[in-house]
Amino acid sequence: MLGLAYWLLGSLHLLLLEYAPDSDAPENLGDAANQPPELDIQSQTYEPSTGQTKWIYWLFDPARFVIFTLSLLLITHASRRAVHLDKDSKDSQLAEGVHDLAWYHAICLPFFGSLILIIFFYFFDTIQFIYTILCAIVSIVAMYNLLYPAVDRLSYHCRTWLQFSTMGNHQYITAVVVTAAISVTITTLWVLSGHWICLDALGAALCVLMIQYVRVPNLKVSTMLLVGLLLYDVFWVSSVTAVY
Repeated sequence: MLGLAYWLLGSLHLLLLEYAPDSDAPENLGDAANQPPELDIQSQTYEPSTGQTKWIYWLFDPARFVIFTLSLLLITHASRRAVHLDKDSKDSQLAEGVHDLAWYHAICLPFFGSLILIIFFYFFDTIQFIYTILCAIVSIVAMYNLLYPAVDRLSYHCRTWLQFSTMGNHQYITAVVVTAAISVTITTLWVLSGHWICLDALGAALCVLMIQYVRVPNLKVSTMLLVGLLLYDVFWVSSVTAVY
């Protein structure tokens, strides 16, 4: 539902921008006469011909549909893993790192996020190296958490040719080493190149990790968290220019 709300709000925002008055238009004919002629360059991006159908284009943009579908699949996969984790925790009487957010966590999260952004604004050159190392470690852990079940299942089916000549559980060792190697490789590629595919993969892994191990216990906490993040986003995206 949150992804659907963002999708609709984004479409409404683009629709309002489309029908907003042009601020660059000349106020009188004298200003228009003094302006140099503009080149008539056609955009390569598809645009509807009539204003009445532009809102349909923004609403059913294929890129938006793909992003929305991938978001739903990611949330569904992470939710299923969280359910299985709860079942395993109840059977073994262990929480296994699951953390429930309280109301004070929802209130403090936007403030601490704002504090971190301010620190980055003034001291990013100083802490850039440490920040990169911390991000790389968290990314490796998140990617390992995302890939391990698939690699473990693959090694189980291919254990006849994916084995190490060591004592112990060959399937477990194979899954751990292969998953760790893939996680380190993807994170290293992101650190060295900053490619958007590696960045999106690490972002998806972090989303799965958070959904799997961080729980919102009730509607009250979730409402406080969403309102705080909304104010945080609006301030640092739209209103920060008035402060800095």
